[in-house]
Amino acid sequence: MGNPPYIRLENVSRRTMDAYRRVCPTMRGRADIYVGFIERGLDVLKPGGALSFICADRWMRNQYGADLRALITSAYSVEAVIAMHDVDAFEDDVSAYPAVVVLRNGRQGKAAVVDANGSFKEPQARRLSSWVRGGRKPSIGDGSFEATRVDGWFEGRDLWPAGSPANLALLADLEARFPSLEDESTGTVVGIGLASGCDEVYLTRDPDAVEPDRLLPMLESCDIASGAVTWSGTQLINPWDDDGLVDLAEYPRLRAYFGANEGDSEDASSPGVVRMPGTGPSTG
Repeated sequence: MGNPPYIRLENVSRRTMDAYRRVCPTMRGRADIYVGFIERGLDVLKPGGALSFICADRWMRNQYGADLRALITSAYSVEAVIAMHDVDAFEDDVSAYPAVVVLRNGRQGKAAVVDANGSFKEPQARRLSSWVRGGRKPSIGDGSFEATRVDGWFEGRDLWPAGSPANLALLADLEARFPSLEDESTGTVVGIGLASGCDEVYLTRDPDAVEPDRLLPMLESCDIASGAVTWSGTQLINPWDDDGLVDLAEYPRLRAYFGANEGDSEDASSPGVVRMPGTGPSTG
């Protein structure tokens, strides 16, 4: 149980930095020294033993914590993550995004996820501690904190999601019951979204703007905000086919549309066309 130091590696000497990296291989990139303290703390746990640290939670949600997250989920278990960003957790005024994490040398079971706010004080801490150790209710809260239990924990090197305990419980449940969005069995690929280079030209809600076979229906974030698909009518004007850019001589309406919007083009040599790698625009 402890509160390890918070020191970025670039703030120590090169000799000290190299020594830390040799002893603590999870300290990658611009890691903070507390990453090494967590790793070494896990190393000394007996079977069934537990480690509880309060420190910044940045390692849970950035790249330098990837190796530590992989170590924890491959050989240890997460028992509790208590986010305390707005809580007066220290005697001094420190802006450190603190969180209490409880890790155990054992198989992963249920994990407690807690989000505490500025009104979280000692009485609420005692109630929460009692619930974490053996409370029967699946979730509790009183305005100063929200807590719930999730079945299992997120695996691998990926970032541990942030959000309310209820949302994290939902994510953990979905991850346990369904394949990932990019599962090989579905052939699904998740991208960054449409990369037209000039949305004002390439996206339209006019169904008669160009030839019908040059239009691809597109969903925008506003179309799925309610949780159901409500298409706004947005379509992508697509200058590509399986063989590359289409011949504008075969598409007079498309040619006229690009000509009318030639001033907005990113590529003056081909009116209205933004040249991108591959056989078509990236639609994500």
